[in-house]
Amino acid sequence: MQIRFFLITLFVRFAIVSAQDSLTDENALDTGAFNQTVSTGKKADDKNKLEYLPGVFFVSEADEYKSSAGYGSNVQFYGKAYLKATKADIGSLYAGFNFNYFLYAAADNPFFRAFYQLQKPDPSLVSASLSELHFSFDVDKLVFVRIGKQLISWGASYFWTPEDFINMQQAQPTVLSVVDIRKGKPGLRIHIPLHSANLFLFTDFSSIVVPGQPIGTLAETIGQAWRLDGVIAGVNLGTVGYASKNGPTHIGFDATGNALATDIYGELALNMAKKNYYTPTYAYSIGAAHPFGKEKNWTGRGEFYYNDTGYADTKLSTLPPGAFTPFYSGKYYAYGEISGTELLSTTLDVSLFALINLADLSYSPTIQCTIDLPGVLPFTIFARYFGGRSDREFTSAFGGSAWQVGARIVVDL
Repeated sequence: MQIRFFLITLFVRFAIVSAQDSLTDENALDTGAFNQTVSTGKKADDKNKLEYLPGVFFVSEADEYKSSAGYGSNVQFYGKAYLKATKADIGSLYAGFNFNYFLYAAADNPFFRAFYQLQKPDPSLVSASLSELHFSFDVDKLVFVRIGKQLISWGASYFWTPEDFINMQQAQPTVLSVVDIRKGKPGLRIHIPLHSANLFLFTDFSSIVVPGQPIGTLAETIGQAWRLDGVIAGVNLGTVGYASKNGPTHIGFDATGNALATDIYGELALNMAKKNYYTPTYAYSIGAAHPFGKEKNWTGRGEFYYNDTGYADTKLSTLPPGAFTPFYSGKYYAYGEISGTELLSTTLDVSLFALINLADLSYSPTIQCTIDLPGVLPFTIFARYFGGRSDREFTSAFGGSAWQVGARIVVDL
C-alpha cells in the first residue's frame, strides 16, 4: 500500500512539474499554487498567440479645376490597405499596399489633359502597388530590428524635411496629402535605445538590384544611414547621416524645443560631393507652431525652407522632365497656417494655409472645412488657388492661374 501511494505521489509530482516547471517542490502538491500556475501559463499562451491587425485608409475625392485655359474634373478613390500579423514571442510581419482608382477624369484643353495623363487614369482597373513589407523583432528588448521594404521617418520639421536622405519620395504634410502613399526602400533598420538617447542604423539595399541593369555587388552599391538623437536641457537634438561608395555623403542636424508655449523646430542638411567634399551644398528649414484661444484649440504655424542649389525664377517648361521636385527644387519657400479644431460643439474643423515659392513668386492658398455631423460620415470641403506668373511652379500644370474646389471623405477602418 505504501509503495502504491509512493508511486501515485511521484506520478502526480512529475506531471505537475512537466506541465509547468515554474512550480517549486514546496508548492507542487498545493492545489492553489497549481491553479495559479496553470492560469499564468494560459495568460502567457494568450499573450503569445498570433494576432492580426488589418486596416484600410480609404479616401474618396472629387475635384474641379478652372483656369483661363479651360477646365479639368475628376472623381478618385485612393488610399492604403495593410495587414499586420504579430506573435509576441517571435515578432511581427507588416504588409502595406497603396491603391488608386479614377472613376473618371475629364478635360477640355491640352494642359489638363497632360495633367491627368501623368496620373494614368483608367476606370477599368485599380492601380495597386506594394508600399511596405517588413518583419520586425527584438533581441531581449535591447535591440529592435526591422528588415524589408520600409518607410523611414526621421527629422523634426512639419512641412519640409531636407534631412530625409533615405526615402525615394519626399513626405508631404497632411494638409496636402491626407494619406502617405509613398513607397518604402528595401533595407535593414536597427534601433538601439541608449540610456538617454536613441541610435538608429539603416542599411540601404535599394541600389543593389535596379530593373534593366546588371545586379551590383554589396560593396559598390550598398548605402548606410544612421541617426542619433536625445534630449539635452529640454531640447530634442538629432543628427542624421547617409554614405555610400559612389555617392555623396549627407549629414543632417535637427532640433525641436519649446519656448513661451511655442514649438520651435528646424533641420539642416549638408550634401558633401566627392569632388567638393569640403565645400558642401546645403538646405535648411525652420518653423514654429503656437496654440492659442481660450481652449487652445487654435494653432498658428509658420515655416521657411531654403535650398542652396535650388532654382531661382525659372520657367518650368525649359527644364528637362524630372528635374523639378515640387516644394523642394525652388530656392526658397514659405508656409503659413491658421487652423482650429472642434468648433461649433466639436462638429467643425477649419484650416487656412498658404504656400509660396519666393523665388518665382507663384503661390497657393487653401481654405478647408471638415464637418462631422451625427449620423453622417465626416467630410471635408476645400477651395484652393494657384497664382503667379505663367509657367512657374504653381501655374505651369494649368496653363496659368487656376482654381480648385473639391470634396473629400476619409474613412479609417
